[in-house]
Parts: sequence; C-alpha cells; structure tokens
Amino acid sequence: MSYDLIHVCRKRHSVVRKRSWAGIRQEVRRRAREELKAIEKGRYGNEPLLAPDVRLICIGKCLQLYSAHYGQVVDNNSEPLPLHFALQDIGTMVDQLVTKERPLPPELEDVDPVSYAWLRVLLKIKREVKVDEVNKALRAMQVTPDELKKLGLIVRGRTGRGRTYEVKQPNERLNALLEKLKSPEIPGGIQASLFDDAGDPVIRDLNLVDLIHLLIGLADTGQSVAPWLERFSGERPKVKAALRFINDARPDWKGPISRILPLLDETFLFNHIEAS
Repeated sequence: MSYDLIHVCRKRHSVVRKRSWAGIRQEVRRRAREELKAIEKGRYGNEPLLAPDVRLICIGKCLQLYSAHYGQVVDNNSEPLPLHFALQDIGTMVDQLVTKERPLPPELEDVDPVSYAWLRVLLKIKREVKVDEVNKALRAMQVTPDELKKLGLIVRGRTGRGRTYEVKQPNERLNALLEKLKSPEIPGGIQASLFDDAGDPVIRDLNLVDLIHLLIGLADTGQSVAPWLERFSGERPKVKAALRFINDARPDWKGPISRILPLLDETFLFNHIEAS
C-alpha cells in the first residue's frame, strides 16, 4: 500500500444539521464512483494503482461526507450512527465498486458489512483457513475477525497451533440461530414460528448471512422454510440474489438451495401459506 489517510481535525464554527445515514450513503456511493473514474483517468499518475490503494483513496474521500455531519448522523431509528458502523458500510460499498472479478448482484449492493465479508471471504471455505488470509482480506472491508467470531461464523481452528480459523457451516449454526430467534421447535406451522406466547409477532433483526444459513440449515434437515420466508418477506430480493450467487460457489449446497428458490416465487409462497 502506497497511500495513507491524513486526518485533519478542525473546530466547528457553525451548527451541523442532523442527517440520516440512508441519505448520506447515497452521496457516499456517488462520491466513490466519481473518485474511481478520476483514478482511472490518471488523477494519481499514469501508472495503475494497486487495489488496496484504490480502496483507501475512495474510503478517504467518502469519509469526508460522514465527517461533515459528524455527531449528527443518525440511523433509521434516529439514534446516533457510530463511526465504526459508517466506516464498515463505506468499506463495503467501496470494495463492491472496486471488485472487478464476479461482483455481487445489484440486489446485494446494500448488504450489511458482515454478510458482505462472508460472501467475499468465507463462502467457499468448507473447513479451515489461515488466520493471516482472513485478516488481510477483512482489512479492506473494515470488518474484524472478532465480529465474525461473535456471530459464530468462525472459531479458532483445531490445527495449526491457533493459526487457522474454522468456518462454521449452516447446519452447524442452525440450533444457535433458532435459539437466537427464540423460535419454538414444535409442530404448529406458521403460528409457532411467527408469534410468541403472547401472540405478538416475533421481531428480530438478522444479518443476511444469518438468514441464509438459517434457510439452508432448515432445508438441509428437511424442515419447512416457508414461515421464515413469510416472516422476512421484505428480504426476499436479497435472499433470492444471494442464493443464486451462492449456488454457483458451493455445489455441495445445491440440494437445499434448490428446495428454497421455488418458494421465493411470490405466487407459490402465497398459495403455500394459504393452503396451510
């Protein structure tokens, strides 16, 4: 890497108005695209820049937009958006734009950083991977191994004296994901999965990778995924795009994926739920 980021700190002399991250991130994406075009036209010299340098330059330019509203950037719940989250999101967007080899489908452009890291770094790994490989790959995405470990996506490997990570597969995470969602594993169809004991809808926010692992794990063990597809119907375009992308990368998951994809057809799913 040839370039560094220089942080310039100044006192503010005016009131900064509150801005939503959803609005700013649209400007961030536009800024990243503009910077990429400028780099390709030779803004930093005629010699092609290495991919890590391109990422770092774009991240720096995008951070200017966040910092202009620092302290007044809020999320969808009007809560202050931490710098760490903004940096993760920016890193993910930039990496998606810079990646030339088999980019993710457009539906996954706004995928959460952890899921993006899984799709890019861990998807094809069936068992263990070197710690150093993971650390280097994650650095550009602003996601740490500790975040992946906390979610149960990786654990320390059993070989290599701690120099490897073991990548957890969907069937290995299924029970933990069901517990996380507090889904009663009892007969009763849709009601048992979608509502709690008080009859209230079960509302949980999942990373896309968790939802994908949940669906593949259920389908692989012969359990119904229809209630979960209804519960997370708003994520259907992302789920469908992700499963199609994953289907090419993991031939060993083609069986469960082939049982899920037809259910993502709106007419099929609606009729299936009505019949239940």
